[in-house]
Amino acid sequence: MEFELKHFKDVAYAACLPEGGQMLAEADALDAVAQECGKSIPQIALNWLLQRPSVSSVIIGARNEEQLRQNLGAVGWNLTPEQVAKLDRASAVTPAYPYWHQKNFTERNPFPAAC
Repeated sequence: MEFELKHFKDVAYAACLPEGGQMLAEADALDAVAQECGKSIPQIALNWLLQRPSVSSVIIGARNEEQLRQNLGAVGWNLTPEQVAKLDRASAVTPAYPYWHQKNFTERNPFPAAC
């Protein structure tokens, strides 16, 4: 599968890393959802993180006031379930051993309770 660097030209070396293709697939999914929503990629990423059941807060850093204002645009709206699923699929990775093996033992590793 070919991956195209669209927004991360400063990390072009990432494609050479073992997980490089995964990072580029995530970037492409973020870009596609950003275009659907008319939002920036950082706004999509922050909103997606805020919707994850295991995330209680997100610490955003900003170099300047403009970046802070852009990041704050990630709140007050939600991605659709389809968009969340698209980002989840793009970021899914096979866990390393022993984690993939332990997933088969749900009585010892129950799924986190929903709030």
